[in-house]
Amino acid sequence: MLWGRAAGRCEFSGCNRPLSFHSKTKEDVNLAEAAHIIGFSEDGPRGEEELSEELGSDISNLMLLCRECHKTIDANRTNYPVGLLRQMKEALAIQTQELMLLKKDELGLVNRRKGATYSAVQRQKISV
Repeated sequence: MLWGRAAGRCEFSGCNRPLSFHSKTKEDVNLAEAAHIIGFSEDGPRGEEELSEELGSDISNLMLLCRECHKTIDANRTNYPVGLLRQMKEALAIQTQELMLLKKDELGLVNRRKGATYSAVQRQKISV
């Protein structure tokens, strides 16, 4: 679920690194790390006594990050407070949704030009 919502990319603002393949070799590899916005434990980065246990694995409290960005937010906790990380996560969610809507609109144009149904065009694109 987290992977899909982040579109397989690092959610750190300005990074946007694809996390499904090695940048140099292009080999398929999972480079993603699930980072906690509010720490998994109260002693962890951005941990909170009452919320850490409750939000431990809640998807709303997780960000998909590359190793470099994950290490950065955890090592520099004061520079990356909970509010800022939530803003980053929300901004990427909005961008992803806009891109999905754009794609849907493009498919709609194809449908009207060819007289095809949405599902027929979708199947055609998938089978290519």
